[in-house]
Amino acid sequence: MEELLFRGYVGTPLLLFTLWEGVLCGIIGARYGVLPSTLVHGGAIFALPSGLL
Repeated sequence: MEELLFRGYVGTPLLLFTLWEGVLCGIIGARYGVLPSTLVHGGAIFALPSGLL
């Protein structure tokens, strides 16, 4: 697994997803509060391993 991460096969898409999810959670958290931001964060974490994205 570490070999895949260091070669960029998994690392780059995962970092881009984390960046995008963090920006969205930050914007939602600033506008609507912590609870909606938490729900978006949990939904994103659910969607990634389930194969929805």
